[in-house]
Amino acid sequence: MGNLTDRLLRFVVGDAGVARTAILVWAAASLLMLVATGGDVGRRFDDPDDAMRLAEVRDLLGGQAWFDTTQYRVAPPAGLPMHWSRIIDVGLAGLFLAARPLLDIAAAERAAMAAWPLLLLLAATWAVTAISRHIASPAASFPAALLFITSAAAVDQFYPGHVAHHNAQLLATLILVAGAIRMKEGPRFGMLAGLGAALMLAIGLETILYLIVVVAYIALLLAYCRRAVVAAVQAFGLSFGIGTAALALMTMGPSRIMERSCDMLSLPLILAAVVGGIG
Repeated sequence: MGNLTDRLLRFVVGDAGVARTAILVWAAASLLMLVATGGDVGRRFDDPDDAMRLAEVRDLLGGQAWFDTTQYRVAPPAGLPMHWSRIIDVGLAGLFLAARPLLDIAAAERAAMAAWPLLLLLAATWAVTAISRHIASPAASFPAALLFITSAAAVDQFYPGHVAHHNAQLLATLILVAGAIRMKEGPRFGMLAGLGAALMLAIGLETILYLIVVVAYIALLLAYCRRAVVAAVQAFGLSFGIGTAALALMTMGPSRIMERSCDMLSLPLILAAVVGGIG
């Protein structure tokens, strides 16, 4: 029994332990959550944000302009201006179009709504596993993944059918942290952190306080370990500044960048990211 346990632990937390642990824990949790839905994905909504997101994706697939996120189903005929990012719409629409040759419209829509949060959960579990493996030890990766995936936040945000943007924001935050804590190991981790930060802000500004905390950590690294991290910090700044501007232009367009709205990037914030990052 002892040998079997040792072999199992080596299998889970061995050299390929990050990906392996994430996949094993994610697969078990995903199966349980899919069974728990009882086939209700897309048939009822516990959060109005999920219903609104689905309406936004339907309108995009129905021909609404890429840079026009106005919800004409609400407050017609003028519609309700929406501050949400097209980044989430792209993922959901892509999954729907991939499923469409195999399923009817309603079934493809439900499949996309079930798959999207679970795919984000896989990436988030991998990030948690990588973070714990780095700050603790390989043996910590499995319990960390298990604790994360069974937490109330993970179950709520990554539950099948939850297609609002908060789960994607959580994933982007984990990517930021996963890169930031390894910046001593080279510029590629600074770039990873910068791209995670840019993605966070492009999806919504609710996570800006997390970004401030991580930037403060990076500033301390630069102050006390300058020689070891200066290249990584430069990579972080460049990828954050350029990434923020690029995502804003690609998902909002020049006209919407000039607008100011709740939780949405605007020109002053984009300029601050570019100047602060490149400077």
